[in-house]
Amino acid sequence: MAGFPQVILTASILLDVISLWPRYATAQNVVPGFPTSDCGATFGCIGFPEDSCLASGQCSILLKFAFDPAFKERVPVEIYGSVPPFRPQNFWIAVGFNPEPNKMGGALVTECVYNNGAAGVFSSRNIPNGHANQRLLLTGVTPGNGSLHDGILACSFVLSRVRNVNEFTYDLAQPFYIIAATGPAMGSTLRQHFTRPSMSNDAIVIAPLDNLAMPEPQPLLQQPPPQPPQPTPPRPTAPPPPGTTTFRNILFDKFLHSPWNGESPTPPPKTTSFFRPVMPMTDRLPTLPSPPVFHQPNPQTNPAMQTPILNDLLLDEQTVVQMLMKFIEPTLRMIVEILNRGNILRYGQRADINQPFPSFQKGTSV
Repeated sequence: MAGFPQVILTASILLDVISLWPRYATAQNVVPGFPTSDCGATFGCIGFPEDSCLASGQCSILLKFAFDPAFKERVPVEIYGSVPPFRPQNFWIAVGFNPEPNKMGGALVTECVYNNGAAGVFSSRNIPNGHANQRLLLTGVTPGNGSLHDGILACSFVLSRVRNVNEFTYDLAQPFYIIAATGPAMGSTLRQHFTRPSMSNDAIVIAPLDNLAMPEPQPLLQQPPPQPPQPTPPRPTAPPPPGTTTFRNILFDKFLHSPWNGESPTPPPKTTSFFRPVMPMTDRLPTLPSPPVFHQPNPQTNPAMQTPILNDLLLDEQTVVQMLMKFIEPTLRMIVEILNRGNILRYGQRADINQPFPSFQKGTSV
């Protein structure tokens, strides 16, 4: 414009903030509180920074592994990492195994990704001689638990000792250099790491097969097939001989006479039947008329109810039969009367309940 000097404005446009962070955020985010107390005893550990992590518990990333020689085909692993600089909402921590030192390409990587409040485990491989990362299926990786607590993200998983990826075989019984890194995440997609990855100074054997503390398990001997159980034949039961103690004798003595305690001068008599002794125990029961008859009044009665006192009664077989016949005889007579009516109509004669059954000879008829 006329009369005004020409002013040229220049500005820097940031196209990708992720590309800016690695240039300026190079310091590792070292925080206290990493679980290193069981390193060297229960777990094998490697932490970053290597010179101070395990001793002080102040780390940026910690790798813990527990190889059991009894289960030599799998390796339980735990990884811990601090929240990256700039504290993104979603981020990841990862460890990789590379047979070559100071190289990212060719490493087999396992990631712990924190995404919208949840932590998950993923697997990938860095392309050899390149700067790309190839996502792999979780073949050979069994995810465990994941959590974010006090600024430390943690994931547990189990790795197969041997994994075949494309043309390369990763066997954790061989020495590997450990690579550790962290960076932002968008969903389950990993973005470029914040800082230069940490790498171990020496190669480490995660699953040392040459130092097995347990011998190889012996093959199981072939056991014969189990035989089906044979049924036990029932034992023939016969009535015990007279004079032996039976369960019914015990019940009778316990509830009617009470067992002899040895204080009475007269011990209980021997039993000759399965129901009661042959004689009353006079030392513990009052004397009753012999034999007791129910239709006669009993001199020893309950004053209130005018009924015989139960404790003063001694039942014998004859009394029991009389009681049964008192209730059964009317029914039997009714049955005989019905049969007699049929006999009169058919044969013209009656049946006598007091007469024995006639003996029929072969060839005779009634």
